Amino acid sequence: MPCWDLINCLVKLRNLLSGMENGMGLNNLGVLQKNIVYAVTLILQQHETVETDKLRSHKLLDGT
Repeated sequence: MPCWDLINCLVKLRNLLSGMENGMGLNNLGVLQKNIVYAVTLILQQHETVETDKLRSHKLLDGT
């Protein structure tokens, strides 16, 4: 797939995500806060609880 097509797909996905975030009321959160919500949700899909160490080491929060 040509690079331009990939960029167009990424733009469409980003626009869709932005609309979904607005619909859920997440638009007032900062990037870090949104990533925490997403990381907690992903961790809870695999575990019953969210441990601080798991949250800190999650790839969505890498470097924070």
